[in-house]
Amino acid sequence: AAPAAARAQGALLDGTPLNIFADGLGAIQVRQDGVAAGLFYDPSENPAHAGLEIKEGANYYPLQDGFSTAIGRSSGGIVINDLGGGTRTLRSVYTVGPNLRVTEVYTYTDGTSAIHVRYAIQNISGAPTSIRAGVLADLYVGNNDNGNGVISNVAPRFVGGRDEATGLVYGLQEITPWAALQEGDFQFVFENFAGNGLNNTVDPAAPDNGV
Repeated sequence: AAPAAARAQGALLDGTPLNIFADGLGAIQVRQDGVAAGLFYDPSENPAHAGLEIKEGANYYPLQDGFSTAIGRSSGGIVINDLGGGTRTLRSVYTVGPNLRVTEVYTYTDGTSAIHVRYAIQNISGAPTSIRAGVLADLYVGNNDNGNGVISNVAPRFVGGRDEATGLVYGLQEITPWAALQEGDFQFVFENFAGNGLNNTVDPAAPDNGV
């Protein structure tokens, strides 16, 4: 768990060995039992610079994290459900801008190394809209803010970062087909998403990597 000073309003799914903190507005942090640092930067913060970002037309809705506050987002609540057999869900509902409602569900089963995430995005305005939705993360792999980019094009596709010292790999795995992907310096990844979109490149060097 993070120090009390680093906690934001939200909820914690205390799993084994992974723990998920969600702020109810689309941002998360993930921690591993026995490891103080989170898997995403800032490793001391709840939430971190990771989660769902949306661009609707010319309007960009960034995450709430240690870098910024959530703009145009409003929380409708967080609920944790026990499904039995060591599986639990953390469900958040929030609005993004005047037109969109997001239902976000994290599912985790104790003893596993992956978290399943589902985003259902509903247009509640009654008028047509066009959006770009992306799951973005500033990685902190193996207690290291730098990592080499990795990708697997074998279905299901995976894009992430690898810490050369420990050999650990963190990243995102495709479920719903991606329109685009990118790994590289986290700033470029987030800026490209907010601009013209991700560019389908992976940087094999060691930047401050995001996906």
